[in-house]
Amino acid sequence: MSSDTVLFVLGDHGMTRTGDHGGDSQDELEAGLFIYSPTQISAVPYSAERTETVSQKDFVPTVSLMLGVPIPFSNLGRVITDLFTHCPTWKTGSSPIKQLFHSVKALRLNAHQINTYLQEYFQHSSDFPIQTYYQLKSVLDNAETELNQFLTVLVQDGENSVMKEKLEKLRDKYIYYIDEVRKTAEGVWAKFDIMSMTIGVLTLILALSVNVYFIKISFWWKRDVPSTMVVVFLVFLVYLAFAVFQSFFYRGE
Repeated sequence: MSSDTVLFVLGDHGMTRTGDHGGDSQDELEAGLFIYSPTQISAVPYSAERTETVSQKDFVPTVSLMLGVPIPFSNLGRVITDLFTHCPTWKTGSSPIKQLFHSVKALRLNAHQINTYLQEYFQHSSDFPIQTYYQLKSVLDNAETELNQFLTVLVQDGENSVMKEKLEKLRDKYIYYIDEVRKTAEGVWAKFDIMSMTIGVLTLILALSVNVYFIKISFWWKRDVPSTMVVVFLVFLVYLAFAVFQSFFYRGE
């Protein structure tokens, strides 16, 4: 294996002790992950007692940054920070602060990519809660301000123990922003909206009723069926009312 290669070994699902999978138990949802490279890629020392759970979504930004390519636009994963604590050209091995700052840089790129996607999504969709959007935007803006202040002090005063504490808080803010955006988005997308389902059923019933009515007029009462324009207009009104209500309902959350 060449020195610039990283090997990822993982499964797409786990398994119960009886060999079953496809359910929602912890054994079935979780799988092992093994990462190896001939070259050092992490400054975090190995510990058999230390475990960390990552999502499959996290591979997208992680692999993207490791390859030196932009993170995909619609990604909602978070970089695996342990893989961004070592940089041989920056000599992070001799400085815990540099190790931490290297991971903060990766998280910052990740957070800005998600923010770009969220801004675009928010402009074209009304289902992301407005209050949450601006709260998260404030978190990211504060993190950016604190990072600029940190860099100014670092240049002026050099490394010290206080710097590490500030970087840890910065790291936690970027992680919080990324995780909360993903949590909110998943909550919006992966839910059963009873109101929308009810409107859909009522729309279906109305459409069937209109069809039955036209059939009665045509075959039973032997009268002329209303023109196509009338039918199209009625359908248009139904879906216009549905769309307006949907927009109002979600914006009101």
